[in-house]
Parts: sequence; C-alpha cells; structure tokens
Amino acid sequence: SILAQASRNPVSNHLTFIRLLYPTMAMNFIIRGCSYFSCVCCALLVSMSSAKRGHLQHSTFMAPQLEVLDPLQKLGSSIEEVLGSGHGVGEDHLNRIQASLAPTWESLPKNKEGLVDQRSLTYAVHRHFMQTRNLMINGLDPARGSEVNLLLEHAPDYVHSILKGEQARSGFSMEDAVVMVSLIEHLIMDSSQELLQHAYESQDRRPNEGLSHDEVFGVMQDYLIEWLLFDDKGALDMVKKDADNIYFFFENWEELAQFLRGRLMTWEHFRERSPHESMAVQSAGAHAWTGMQRRYYYDDALAVASGITDTFGEYVQNECSAVKDMLVKLDRGTTGRVPLSQFHKVALNGEWRFSESKDYLRQLGTLDESSTWHGPQVIITNYLQSATNCVVGAPHYRICCPNECEELMDSLEASVGASSATAGQLLELVRNLTESDSVERSRLAALEGQLTSIAELHHGQVPLHGRLFAQWLHYAFPHECPFPHLSGTTHSFTPHQFGRKAQASIQEMRRHEASENRTREASLAGEERMTMWSHEEELLSERLHLTAPWETNVFHVLKLLLGAALALCGVLGVRSRFSESDVKAALPWGLSPEGKCHFV
Repeated sequence: SILAQASRNPVSNHLTFIRLLYPTMAMNFIIRGCSYFSCVCCALLVSMSSAKRGHLQHSTFMAPQLEVLDPLQKLGSSIEEVLGSGHGVGEDHLNRIQASLAPTWESLPKNKEGLVDQRSLTYAVHRHFMQTRNLMINGLDPARGSEVNLLLEHAPDYVHSILKGEQARSGFSMEDAVVMVSLIEHLIMDSSQELLQHAYESQDRRPNEGLSHDEVFGVMQDYLIEWLLFDDKGALDMVKKDADNIYFFFENWEELAQFLRGRLMTWEHFRERSPHESMAVQSAGAHAWTGMQRRYYYDDALAVASGITDTFGEYVQNECSAVKDMLVKLDRGTTGRVPLSQFHKVALNGEWRFSESKDYLRQLGTLDESSTWHGPQVIITNYLQSATNCVVGAPHYRICCPNECEELMDSLEASVGASSATAGQLLELVRNLTESDSVERSRLAALEGQLTSIAELHHGQVPLHGRLFAQWLHYAFPHECPFPHLSGTTHSFTPHQFGRKAQASIQEMRRHEASENRTREASLAGEERMTMWSHEEELLSERLHLTAPWETNVFHVLKLLLGAALALCGVLGVRSRFSESDVKAALPWGLSPEGKCHFV
C-alpha cells in the first residue's frame, strides 16, 4: 500500500503518494467530467429538440385534433357560457365551422402547446367569414389593426375575459376559434333585429302578428332597402319619400327583389321538410311559420334576414365578375393594373362604377403611383377588394367581392400543412396550380429570384402568412391576389364615410383622360413590372421563429460532443489500469472515487 511504502522509505514518501494518487484522481475527475458534460449535452439536446417542435422549419402540426373536443361537448359548454343556454348552435354546425377552419389553422404558427396568438386567431376567423360568405367583419383583418367592434359592443365580457385576459398571453386553441365564429354569427343575426323592427314599423305591422307571403315580402323589402343603404341616410330618406327612387340607386332592383323572393321560398321549403323545427320553436313559446298555417311570424322573418346576410355574397359574385372582366380587358400588359387615364375614360363613357377620385383611390390602397413612366395606375385586385365595391356597409361588417387569392392560399396551406416551406417547395406547388397557363408559368420563372430572397431572409424558409410572400403572390397572380400594403398605410373608408370627394368631378376625369398614356405592353422587363416591390416584412405572429443555419449547426455539434463524451466515459471506465482497492487506498482523506454517470 502507499502508506506501507512510505513508512519503509520516508524520503520517497511524498513522491510515491503523488505518483499513485494523482493519476487515479485525475481519471476519476475525467470520468465525472464526462458524466456531467454528457448530462448537460442531453439537457441541451432535449431543450433544442422541444424548441424545434415549436419552430417552423420542422413543420410539426400541433393543433388540437377533432376528438380533443370530446364530441364537441366542451365546445357546446364554452358557447353556452357566452351565449347562454338555448343558443341554438347545433353540433353539425360546429363541425362545419371546424372543418372550414382546419386548413388555415394547420398552417398557423403555434407555440409548443399547439396554441396560436390573438392575431392568428382573428386572422383565421377573418378567413373563415371571407371564404364562406364574402363577409368582412370590421376589426378581424389583422392588416386593419382595429378592435372587433361587434364583439366589443355586444359581448364586452367575452372580449375582456378571453381576448384581453390571461388567455391572450397563453394562446388560443381551435376550440376558441370555433366559439368566436359562433359568437360572431349569433351577434350578426342579433344586429339585424333593429333593422327588422324598423321594417315592421314602416309597414304598420306588429312583431307578434302572423303575415302572409305577400305581407312578409313587403316587410322584408323594406328591410333589404335599409340594409343596403344603411350608411347613406340621405339616399334612404329619398327612397322613403318616393319608392321609385330605389331604381336610381339600384338599377337592378328587380333582380334584388327576385333574390328576396327566392330567400322566402327557400325558407318555406326548409320548414316543410323540417316540421320538427317549427314544433320546437312553438313549444318554446314562440310563433313560427308552419305548413298548415302558412303564416310568417317575427322569428321566421328574422331567420330570412339572417339567410340574406349569409347568401348575399354569392348573389353579388356575378356583379363582381363583370367589374373585373371590364378592368382586365384594359390591362394590356397583364400587370394587374389599369392606367388611371383609361379608368376614368371608361367612366366618362357611361360606366359610373369607375368614377372614384384619385385621392379616394389612394386612401383605399388601390392606386399604384410608384412609376413615373406609367403614371398612376389602379390595382385591379385591390380595387375589387376595397370598400367602394362592398355592396353592404353595416356598422360591424361588410359584404364584399370574393378574394380569389383565398382559393390559392387554401391549396398551398393544405399542401404544406405548416407555417412555412422552402422556396423550392412553394415553386413546385404554385407551378402545379398554373400547369396549363404558359403566361403564368413564364411569369413564375421570372419571380424565382424574389422567392429565394424571401427564403434567405428567413434562414431558408418562406413564411406563408408573411407580407413578402403575399407580395410575391400578387406579382405571380396579379389578377387574383391583392397587393399587401404595410399596416396602417391605407384606410377602408366607404364612399359615404370619405365624403363628397370620394367621387371624381367631370373636370378631374377629363384631365386624367387627356394625360399622356405611356403604358407599355407585355414586353416589359420584370423590374419595370415590379416598381412597387418593397423589402419590408410583416409577419402574422410574433411567435414565428425559423431556425437559423448556425442554430442547426450547434444542434449537430452537441450531438457529436455527446457521442464523444459517452465514448470517452466508456473507454476510461473499462480500460482503467487501477483497481478499486488501489484507488481507495490512494485517498487518505476518506474520499470516495465512485462517481455518478447518468445516461438517458
């Protein structure tokens, strides 16, 4: 032993102790260091692995699945908390809402619990209403940045407890989105009651009175007029004074009246096929239309009013398509733009719909003034989506022309299934959407560099819901996708809200018509087509994080170091040339050489 050798040779005592003890302790310290280093590496790998599940690069969809709702029982109780019992929202309807939300929801940025932030929540709900009804709820569009006035006015407790409470910090689930959609649907129907009551009064009818088909048609006709002219009190007063004035504001009034009759017939047909619905309403103490009585009561009229809101977006699609076709014919360079001179020339030739003033078009974000060569140009898609083409301007919502880019985004979201994708993935998907259109395919080839630049900005990934990708889609599909302005730079004023200057004077339109038209046609170079392109990015969610290349390298380096540490621990543990008794004997202070090495 070390002590025995030291007693026999006191001179070499100190040297012998150092020779035997230090290598043994050094080896023990190395083994312990390997253990600790391995544990640290494991912890870092687990942490990075968890973080990466929440990052966009790995595209892990973590949204709650449908079965999490436990046959929608949790959803039903959540809606009951907001709307009260007897809200009338059935499970089938909730399932339809959830199915509609699913593609967009899968592609939203989420935290590690699979929850989204408030901007993503309102964006998903906004997309749902635009896709299903062409209904733009004021305050839901993230680009507008305003409050959801409908919720603030009619459900302030919900707004402050959910949208502004603790949940706003932790995140929102698919269930929250379904509840929000259901709540807004319910409140839109409730907001129709005031107009319906006015219509009953104007026809000298009482809400508890049963009305014939023709009588209820008179009530609903007054309702439709006030609904369409809600934000123009002057026009509404003119129609009330003389019913024939309605043709001044709506040349196609006969078609609108036919649409209304169609809604009444649809309701009657529904009641005949679902008599239990009427019985349920009557058993609750309310009057309702039945096949035997064939009388309309207030609840029936309210249901018809709700049906008008739900389906009017489909009705106006033909009108929107006609406006778009006229503008596309004026777009000689297929840039998605029409010179303002041509725009006002058409108005002077009798097409009154193109008479907006230059200042009003600029405020709406429909005017491209970036090129001194081309002069001011009207952006077709932005013009179609602007408030001037929203046929209904109710206080809390508008019914607008459909956004044809929604269909493209739906397809991309469903194919990607995540918040981002590589430039190559997106190019391949977009090419598949334009396979039969040689013009669009050549346009895409010229835009590959821009998409690659967006990916480089985000470490190899393109966020699907970022401003730059929306801008890229606009130039790839100039007749379908609107140009995304920076938030806060445009305003969605209706013509009535903007005032008299919303309409250009005859002198202004003639001045624009006489201006030199220097628009060149399809031979334009790519740079000349994209004078509005800007490099400012705006992401939908603050949770968006794309793993940088150096973060990925660190991840792999840690894996290599962990492997090396484990190998070193094993080698040193097996190849040690000292026995346990030697090590113990070399530690006169009673220290234990046994170290803990945990491998997970």
